[in-house]
Amino acid sequence: MLLLLLMDPANLREVLLTALPAEKVMNLARALGVVERESVIELDELVNALVLSSRTPAGGRQADVLRAYAQATGVEPVRGTFYARFNAELESLLERLVRDSMQTALADPVLLPLSIRGVKDWLAIDSETVQLHPSLASVYPGTGDYAAVKVHKAYSLGRNNMVEFQFSPARDHDSSWFHVSEAMRGFGLLMDLGYASHRRLMDCQQFGVAFVIKLKTGWKARLTSVTEGEVAELFRGTDFAEALSFGQLSCQDGFIDADVALNRGAYSLRLVAVETPEKKLCVFLTNLPREHYSPAVVGDLYRLRWEIEKSNKLDKSDFSLADLSCRKVCSARTMLYASLLGSVIIGRLVHADHCTLAATKGPLTRGPIHARLLAMALAAMNASISTAIADGAPPGPVWDTIARKLAHLSRDPNWRQRPSVFDVLHGFTASRGRPRRQKTFKRTGN
Repeated sequence: MLLLLLMDPANLREVLLTALPAEKVMNLARALGVVERESVIELDELVNALVLSSRTPAGGRQADVLRAYAQATGVEPVRGTFYARFNAELESLLERLVRDSMQTALADPVLLPLSIRGVKDWLAIDSETVQLHPSLASVYPGTGDYAAVKVHKAYSLGRNNMVEFQFSPARDHDSSWFHVSEAMRGFGLLMDLGYASHRRLMDCQQFGVAFVIKLKTGWKARLTSVTEGEVAELFRGTDFAEALSFGQLSCQDGFIDADVALNRGAYSLRLVAVETPEKKLCVFLTNLPREHYSPAVVGDLYRLRWEIEKSNKLDKSDFSLADLSCRKVCSARTMLYASLLGSVIIGRLVHADHCTLAATKGPLTRGPIHARLLAMALAAMNASISTAIADGAPPGPVWDTIARKLAHLSRDPNWRQRPSVFDVLHGFTASRGRPRRQKTFKRTGN
């Protein structure tokens, strides 16, 4: 049981050394003609500080990286010299590192709960908007009189990680940056209403892509048959919303499962309505087969789209990317790449932990690693981790100690009481156990 309680030191070392390879960084330094001396910023240490230390209450800013660099190296560079390092070359390096790490993550095994298997993987599609300094508005205009960049992401539920991304001005609509193609055949998509279009859903049908998306307000979903639901008086071709409002159709045991025609009969889909505890209806469109995906599972699937929202929060809250103060485009993009690389590293570590839990026989004695707690733990231990990476520490006591501390700091104290939907579907749950014994304090008088 001891092995279950610890983060695997060998895997931790492999993930960090693969994502932050000192040799690759220094090869680039030599290619740029950098002469290593005490007065020159060491690129490998700078990259480590960027990726591992930005998760502070005021993270995501160059000043925080400077403090972390000084703490890890013992060198206090001149601020102007340090900031001058945030140039196009460093941006190019960080982009290369994050894309290489995503390719490595794609080699990790896909782990999906049994109830939602049947696809190669489920991908959640979404974007996050990061506000920038107003001086960058000419390159990254927002929807108002401010500057902002939009990060479009594809997030793999089976690998707990981002597998694709691209940047655009924040004023660009999400939908214009995502296209369904033959390359996605056999995958599943979870999309919010920002990606709702008849053309996209018909493309999913054409290319064999499964999906779950909410029914967009104003779309006419004409009922052709009802498999599950209380039917009073219903005519074929009745609009779903009208049938509900006139009491012709209602839930049966909390669900409605029907077939509908959309876009004036251009294509047909399955419609699933799930009643919430507040007696409200969440209505979804999907092409998933009924024999393998019940209405309840369809509802759970859409709730799993929250995983990409958690990934966005990891980027923005733990790196404070919502308030970047960089005044150079290359500096802003460097910070964005560093944030995404840090999230990929955390995703790989969390996924390895999920695989360990899934292979566990018998009841669990601890919950999954909490991604945001792990992010803060990496920041707290930045100096020792950076030193281990820079020194090329072999497997052994150094990595054992780091792994043990990270595992302790990233344990979620609430996993028994509030498991996520993903944890429940995976079976990463346990009984709440007995409440802690309350201590009794005697009040003493004077």
